[in-house]
Amino acid sequence: MRTGHLAAGEEPGLWEGIVFATVQTVASRIDTIPPIGLVLVDEAHHIGAATFQKIIDVMKPPMLAGATATPWRGDGFDIDSLLGPSVVQYGIADGLKRGFLADVDYRLCADNIDWRTIQDLSRHKYSLSQLNRRLIIPTRDEQAVRMIRAAFDEERRRAGIVFCPSVIHATTIAGMLRQYGFRAEAISGDTLSRERELLMARFRAGEIDFMTSVDLFNEGVDVPDVDIIVFMRASHSRRIFVQQLGRGLRLSPGKNNVVVLDFVTDLRRVAEVVALDKASQGGPVERLGMGNRLIQFRDESAGNFMREWMLDQASLVLREGDPELDLPHFEFPEPIPPGGVQ
Repeated sequence: MRTGHLAAGEEPGLWEGIVFATVQTVASRIDTIPPIGLVLVDEAHHIGAATFQKIIDVMKPPMLAGATATPWRGDGFDIDSLLGPSVVQYGIADGLKRGFLADVDYRLCADNIDWRTIQDLSRHKYSLSQLNRRLIIPTRDEQAVRMIRAAFDEERRRAGIVFCPSVIHATTIAGMLRQYGFRAEAISGDTLSRERELLMARFRAGEIDFMTSVDLFNEGVDVPDVDIIVFMRASHSRRIFVQQLGRGLRLSPGKNNVVVLDFVTDLRRVAEVVALDKASQGGPVERLGMGNRLIQFRDESAGNFMREWMLDQASLVLREGDPELDLPHFEFPEPIPPGGVQ
């Protein structure tokens, strides 16, 4: 089939067949485009945006279709209202189950849990935000970088992405990674376009071990060799979580899996990972298919409690809003004396 390209300074000689273009180019030249029989929108979760709406209203295509890996929009727009119900649904869990995506070694990392606090909390109902503040202590940056160095060496990783909460934090983490012997660079929307292209070229060529960023790698980036993902930012958006996790799921020669180090330590994230693990295993969770590293605490005795509790609470934690949760009241064993990072 004939293909063409519509871009700045370029126009297909014939409009027969398939023409590829960005939404920005189409919007800027909408008055010169002839009638089109089918408009196919990639990254269709953006279809509710004003630019897409304008294009659809002007072109009025007889057929409209879309494809997206993340159908959930942060603004609540229902893409089915434009595209209709899904013809095909094939999610990350299906890809993991059938071997179309790289296996995941997911490690939720957290500091110690205060058992006395749990015993106190278990007598009351608390919201997610209260539990996160009082129950889990975030892992410090320096300790996180040490764990990144250890995992990179032990698992013989090739390239990684660190998702950070801010541009300043991304720059800081890149500097800390360099102190631990990595070739690391920060990249963000503030980075000049030409410099960004050079950094990405070096990253794809294997000249950079880690790129640190905020949301720049969420979509439109294909670096199959990425085999370690690090989360250092909190996000309750399922769309962003799946997009960022997906940066490490591409298959590549010599890549047996992707290691994910998640330092967010947020109960909603724990529930999201438990739900993904359950779906990828194709049934009720009796053991966590991603392995015993799914939740790691410096106090090992915390792990089993958190796994079992989250398996019971996951569906509630994933609801909208900030629901109140009950912690069971148990006489907990004495915690294992603090030791090194597990």
